[in-house]
Formats: sequence, C-alpha cells, structure tokens
Amino acid sequence: MASKRPHSRGWTLRWRESDPSHPNCRVQRSWLCTDSEAQAEVYRAEAEAAEGRGERWCPPDRRPGSGRAGVNDAVAQLVAEHGLRGIAAHYIKELRVLRERRPGTVAEITRSLRCFLRWLWDHNNMEAASRLDPGVLTVPVLQEWWTWMLSDHRVVEVRVKRGGRDYVRTYTGPLKRSSAYKEWRTIVAFWRWAAQVEEFSGAVPMCPTERLTKTYRDPNKPRAARRPVAAATWEQAARCVAAVPDWVRPLAMLCYYTGLRVGQARELRWEDVHLLSLIHISEPTRQAEI
Repeated sequence: MASKRPHSRGWTLRWRESDPSHPNCRVQRSWLCTDSEAQAEVYRAEAEAAEGRGERWCPPDRRPGSGRAGVNDAVAQLVAEHGLRGIAAHYIKELRVLRERRPGTVAEITRSLRCFLRWLWDHNNMEAASRLDPGVLTVPVLQEWWTWMLSDHRVVEVRVKRGGRDYVRTYTGPLKRSSAYKEWRTIVAFWRWAAQVEEFSGAVPMCPTERLTKTYRDPNKPRAARRPVAAATWEQAARCVAAVPDWVRPLAMLCYYTGLRVGQARELRWEDVHLLSLIHISEPTRQAEI
C-alpha cells in the first residue's frame, strides 16, 4: 500500500515494487512531492495502482525527458569519477535535506561513513580518496569489517578541531559491542538506501536485509548471576508495622496481612472489597484472604 506523509517542503510518498533481479524481494521507494496535497494524493493513487498490477511507478520528475536527463548524467558522472565515495556524498546531501533540524545526527553518520571508507581503502591496499567500486559492498566484506571493529588490531585516526587547532587523534583497541552495533546499523542503512536509488542504475548490489542482522549483546559473554531476593521476615515486618505512625498503620496492616504492595493497596475500590471473604485484585488477578 502506498502512503503519504506531510513534509516540511511538501509530501513524502512511499510505495513498494518488485525487483527484477530478486523476484521474491520487494523494494521500498520514496519520493518528495512539492506540489499540493490534492496532486500528491493523485500520485499516491497512481503508485498504489501500479503496485497492485505488479508494475513499477516512476515519479514525474524521474521520468525520461530533458529535465531528467541532466540529473542522470550528473549522477552517472559522480559514480564514474568517485565510485562509492561519491554515492556516500550524495547520501549525506540527501540527509541534510531531510533532516534539516538534526545536524548532530548527520555529523555522526558522516563520521561513520568516513571511517568505513578509510577501512575499505586499507583493506583493499588502495590509496586514500581513490575510487572504490560500489560492488565492494558485499556481506563477507561487512563481516570482516565487523570482526575488525571488535578486534585488538583496530586503529582509527580521526581529525579533531578544538580551540582553533587542527590535529589527528588516534584510537586503538576494540570498540564496545554497543558502539560497533551503532556503526553497523549506520552502514547497513546506507547500503539499503544506495541499492534502492534509481539514479545509480544498479551500480550498487542489492542489500540482503535478512542476512545483515547483528545482536546488540555479546552472545559469548557470560551473564552475571542474579542477586538473591532479600525479603523481610514476618518478625521484621511486624516490627515495621508497630513502628510506623498511627495514621499510616492501617495501610501497613493491610499490606502485612494480604501481601499487597503499597501501590496496589492504594488503588483498591469498594467494588474490589468483599467483607465476608476476599479482596479481588483485577490487574494482576489476585485473591488475598483477610
């Protein structure tokens, strides 16, 4: 089903379509419509109808024509000259448009992409800023990158600017699994976006989503033993009831004899109380003898 959501510059349309190279995979597409809401609704209906027929729907500004040819040539030239680095720059540009009010998030994603590209250059014995073929995005490569982030051989150089000074800071040692998981999700999101953008004309391989999942916690790390429950004895509870002030002693005696918590006892209603036999607690369902 196609959807339409408001955007600061218009309306965001999302729909799904089948991928010819992967018949069992449906790719999600998105497009920013700057026209009126009525025209955006017309486009949404067209996308939904094309999805129902199993066809691909192309937005108006992406259809063949003089206006679209220049964009295709510019993107093709970007990929031809810079490869994966150019695609990453295009991704950051799109994020800055969609997340105008979140510059910190865009800065973190930019840093993660730069670190990943530096690792790819070192991994392929290439000079920095050289062209990387988009086909290097594969599952085995990402698995090696994940292992490197958690290994003791990890060395990262980051350019830092503080107090008017510009210097390079070196970080060594493995990342925490939570930090590596965050970096992993950033790169996977970039790969999914690059594989779905039509301007790249299939230069980026399809992202196998079902195989790119990582657990947040380390499965090999032994779990700490739970602390034993320290509950008060009947004698200690009786002394607590005797020590509380007179105005709160009835509530303490109710909790002492029924096992209710203070919050549960305060939420009691007359319909929960049966003076002859029981007190009925609905959530969680519980019966306590008086």
